[in-house]
This record gives sequence, structure tokens and C-alpha cells, in this order.
Amino acid sequence: SLAQATGKTACVCDRDQIIAAAGGAKRELIGKDIHKELEQTIDERENLVASENDKKYVEVTDQETSFKSQVVATIICEGDAIGAVILLDKDHNAQFGNEYLKIVSVAADKKKKKMEN
Repeated sequence: SLAQATGKTACVCDRDQIIAAAGGAKRELIGKDIHKELEQTIDERENLVASENDKKYVEVTDQETSFKSQVVATIICEGDAIGAVILLDKDHNAQFGNEYLKIVSVAADKKKKKMEN
């Protein structure tokens, strides 16, 4: 899984809530409503890599979490933005690079293919 491969917390959301999560903080995420900032990122079909101090950083859920960095890849299925695959880290010093965006984008593409079949 993405969480095992990276050692980070990974989750998948639809347009309303976190529908799957793996890794250290999955209990904090699973079933939670997504934040309007994340919903907007999905609407805009954005992929992003950010740390909590970046302007483009988005809150993932409506509840307070202690994540410090993130990678978000929007899942686009048959032309519609239907959710996102997200990788999160609580370590202050963790910086996700573009290689993580590639990994998460591949995971989003796999989710898309599953849903199209």
C-alpha cells in the first residue's frame, strides 16, 4: 500500500469524506468530513505538494489534525473530479518532493481505473 511504501499516512477521499486511510493516523481521518479547502482543491483538479506554512497548504478534514506536510492528487474519473489520494506527515522536518507527487498521482490513477471498470 501507499502507506507501507512511504512510511507515511495515506488516505483517499470522495467529495464528502475520507473513505479509506492507512498508516499511523488512520483513526484520525477515516469517516471524517473533508474540509472546504480540500473540496476546492478537488474542484479545481489540483495536485499539490505543501508544508503547513505554504499558502497552498489545505486542511484535509473539518477537525484539527497535526499534519505538517501533504501531497494531494485529484482523482479524475470519466471527466469528473471525484476525490483525491492524499499522503500526510506529522514530522516538522519532513518535506515531500516531486517524487512523492508522482507516487501519489500513480495511486490516484489506479483508483480511477478501478472505478471505470
